[in-house]
Amino acid sequence: MIGMNRIKIFVGPCASGKTKAAIQLARTLMSDGKKVAAFKAFIDTRGVAARLNHLISRDGKDVVATRVKNASQILGLLDDSCVLIDGIYGVPEVILIDEAQFFGRDIIRVVRQLMCWHKRIIITGLARDCFGRPFRFVPQLMALAESGDDIAVKQALCAVCGQLGATQIQRLIDGQPASLGKQIIVGEDHDFGKFAQAKITYEPRCNLHHQIASTSWWRKLYFSILYRLQN
Repeated sequence: MIGMNRIKIFVGPCASGKTKAAIQLARTLMSDGKKVAAFKAFIDTRGVAARLNHLISRDGKDVVATRVKNASQILGLLDDSCVLIDGIYGVPEVILIDEAQFFGRDIIRVVRQLMCWHKRIIITGLARDCFGRPFRFVPQLMALAESGDDIAVKQALCAVCGQLGATQIQRLIDGQPASLGKQIIVGEDHDFGKFAQAKITYEPRCNLHHQIASTSWWRKLYFSILYRLQN
């Protein structure tokens, strides 16, 4: 459950059950009489178009969610016209933010403000990107937790060996490990247009089977600088 500091963060790779756990916690709090609202980044276009205003776990569980272009918008949507996870309207006491890595630096300020307003907060996100580096501002969100119980590190089954313990995300381009590139690729926003026709997929892997393909020195330099500028 959410501790005294009113925050719970679920981190882990894809297929680790982050969203499922967050939805279960949100529904539990709703059953206890709390009003819960969920938010997701507008750039998160995974899934069918008709269901983009929902959070959907891999086992099919879902709740209604509001899409926002940036985290700051959340603060202006918490009045009695806010759509709650069961589709009705009300002032939420619990805020669920899904896939926090899709938000910018303002996510830190927003979560701090929500804590000052004594809101309960549930967050899901990727602590590391597909190259094993800290993923944007999720580690800083984890630093807001006041005890180890406030952070749940989820694991998945490794797509290669099948063993539980996968904490890495593997990016595959046409089935092959990707080289160093952008942290977030959305839609057709592929690196330099090189992979415009390629199929990009992701899967969970353990540390032993996680791979980063070799690449040129200038590409490593470019994306290393880009990473520092964006994080």
